[in-house]
Amino acid sequence: TDGVFWVSLAPLSAVGHIVPAIAEAIGYLPETGDQSGRSAQAQLIYFLRERKLLLVLDNFEHLLAGADLMDALLQGAPHVRIVTTARERLHLRGEQLFPIQGLDFPAWETPVDAATYTAIQLFVQSARRIQPRFALADTDLPHLTRICRLVEGMPLGIELAAGWVDLLSPAEIAAEIQRSLDFLATEERNVPERQRSIRALFDYSWKRLAAAEQQTFARLALFRGGFTRQAAVEVAGASLHLLSALVSQSLLHYAQATGRYQMHELLRQYAAEKLEDASLSAETRAAHAAYFTSFLRQQETALKGQEHRQAKAAIVADFENVRQGWLWAVENRAYAMLERASEGLFWFLHQDLQRYQAGQALFQSGREGLAPVANEAPHRAWAKMLARVLPYGSGEFEAPLQAKASFEQALTIVQAHGDDAEAAFCQWQLGQAHMILGDLAAAKRAFEESMDYHQRTNDHFYVAWTLKMLGKLSIRQRDPAQAVANFQRSLHLHRKLGMAEVHLLFDLGLALANGLGEFAAAEAHLRRAYQLSQRDENSHDLAGALVYLSRILAAKGDWAEAQ
Repeated sequence: TDGVFWVSLAPLSAVGHIVPAIAEAIGYLPETGDQSGRSAQAQLIYFLRERKLLLVLDNFEHLLAGADLMDALLQGAPHVRIVTTARERLHLRGEQLFPIQGLDFPAWETPVDAATYTAIQLFVQSARRIQPRFALADTDLPHLTRICRLVEGMPLGIELAAGWVDLLSPAEIAAEIQRSLDFLATEERNVPERQRSIRALFDYSWKRLAAAEQQTFARLALFRGGFTRQAAVEVAGASLHLLSALVSQSLLHYAQATGRYQMHELLRQYAAEKLEDASLSAETRAAHAAYFTSFLRQQETALKGQEHRQAKAAIVADFENVRQGWLWAVENRAYAMLERASEGLFWFLHQDLQRYQAGQALFQSGREGLAPVANEAPHRAWAKMLARVLPYGSGEFEAPLQAKASFEQALTIVQAHGDDAEAAFCQWQLGQAHMILGDLAAAKRAFEESMDYHQRTNDHFYVAWTLKMLGKLSIRQRDPAQAVANFQRSLHLHRKLGMAEVHLLFDLGLALANGLGEFAAAEAHLRRAYQLSQRDENSHDLAGALVYLSRILAAKGDWAEAQ
């Protein structure tokens, strides 16, 4: 009822200037010769003690030592309310935080409702101040969306980017932002110094960090797509206290729903420069690669059993970190890292068709990067790369002859190393290549050799997979009864281990229907596959289940439901 008052703290250089700034904003003049000897602060509090007003104090972060004044004001003037803006919390009891993120922007390139996103609106408004006739063409939308994504909706970043529309197209602006932070700058005279460029804004925040905070912040630049607390500890030496400090200063964001920390992409670019300047890059990259190759090894058991969905989700969340760590290990020929990571990555990609191409590229980088140089004996890690050619969605290799040669070369190398487990894996892969190429007898021999080893070592996971491949082989040999028997034995092990079973249910259902005419049993298996696909929200498998179910229903004569 007594008003709302705005107090700009940005121009102030000392804590002692806060009281005069508030007094000036509310129109109160403290007495210099107060007879009671009260300080200007005490006089201000006395003046406000019965008033009901709101103080908005903008840009508090460089005056945090004055936070006690806020507490004194609230204690002495209980009807006063205070809103502060700052890049750092005040750490006062009763403080209510309202974290402010960027404006909303499209998650895809050409949304039909682009104009409804606030980040797009701000860009257009800002561009029209430079170029009054500026209008978005349809061809601009993908690039404007990319601009907004690169700055993650940061209003200052959008305004600075829009300032270039008189010279550059949206496509060129996006490319320049990705190339250098220094592009986001303005020459406008009436803009505060620290808002004239993104670098100036970040420099201001950087200088406020303690030395340990600076080092941790720089190391965290290696993470892509966020990171967990454990990863931050292992890679960057970040204690919970340091992470909390960086969150408090708005340099990190903690998402409670996912338990992950995020760094704004432009801040990550800035921090990466600081990491190079501090000569910490090589050490931190090695730690990053070691952590994420070990992370893949840790997820391997879960991928093969009951917790495969959780393991897949964990790797999806950190896939960019996994990719960066893998590429560093290849570049530096970190054989031990790649050996422990290869099996986990291989089985993750079996469950994630969306990352099939990315996974093929990673194993291809290993095949190229670890290839022996002159007079060098081939390393076992290279053999693991040769053996892990991935089949694409239909279960066939893109170049089966090339894949077969790769598997045979890998088998020779691991046999020379006396690695029976890897030899059995190579035989399993060879069986698939032979089957695709039509040499069914050679395929059967390879599968049986693989099966013999895995049965002797009680590796039920690979026994289940080999039975599945023997079932497919029986289909090719026109022996549907044997195929069904193999698929059923495999399904028993799948369920015992908690393995993902949707694709096996497809195989079993089709074998029962097409080979034996047992449509009711086939339908039951395919309905189960449909339910599992729904539960896992796997649209690819859901589509497959619907296709196969429709075929079975049509074969039964149930045309309405098939349609």
